[in-house]
Parts: sequence; structure tokens; C-alpha cells
Amino acid sequence: MSTSQDQSGCSTNREPLLRCYDAWKDLELAIGGVLPAEQQIKGNLQEVKAQIHCCISHHLECLRSCEMWLYEQVDLIYQLKEKMLQQQAQQLYWLLGQFNCLIHQLECTQNKDIANQVSTCLGRLGSLTLKPEDSTALL
Repeated sequence: MSTSQDQSGCSTNREPLLRCYDAWKDLELAIGGVLPAEQQIKGNLQEVKAQIHCCISHHLECLRSCEMWLYEQVDLIYQLKEKMLQQQAQQLYWLLGQFNCLIHQLECTQNKDIANQVSTCLGRLGSLTLKPEDSTALL
């Protein structure tokens, strides 16, 4: 037998073998630490997803609330504009009716009093806006 081998045939230089065993143990410990870390990451994943869902849901709820408030504001503006235009239309229709009466009377008679009424109606017409008083925009 050579001097580097003992009676069992194994190498007498056990240092590399011991280092391999130590490395093997270190690797097993490292693998044992990886598995719990994987489980923890999975748990964290679910927690983060839940937090994201909660935050997004909260923001969507706020946006829906703002959306409803804005709809109410637009409806209010619409109602005010519609009312203003209806009032303007009523004034214009009333004055149109006055002119229809005056035109009919002027065509049928020669009354000086009617000329005063025409002047009054023309004065009223001059004080009215003949275009819509409000824009059609709802901004």
C-alpha cells in the first residue's frame, strides 16, 4: 500500500472530505432557509395585493363620489340655463303677441293711440336681447 492510503483503502488526507461535508451541511442549511423565505414571499404577495385592492377601491369610490357631485352640478347649471332661456322666450313671445296685435290694428285702422303703443313696444324690444342670453356650453 502507498503511504497516502491507510489499511481500509481510504485516503489519509481527510481534510478535503471534511471540507466537502461542511459545504454539504452549509448547503442543506441554506436550502432549509430558502423554503420558509419562499412561503413568506407568498404571504407578502397576498398582503400587498390586498393593500393595492383596498387603495384602488378607495380611490374608485372617491372618484365615483366626485362623478356624482359633478353630475349634480351639471344638472343644476342646465336647469338654471334652461329656466333663463324659458324666461327669455316668454318675454319674446309676449312681445311678439303685442306686435301681432299692433300690426293687425295698424292694418285695419288709422288710430294715433296705436302709434304710441308701437313706440312703447319698440322701446321694450330695444331693451331685450334677441339672441339667447346664455351660452349652450355646459362646462
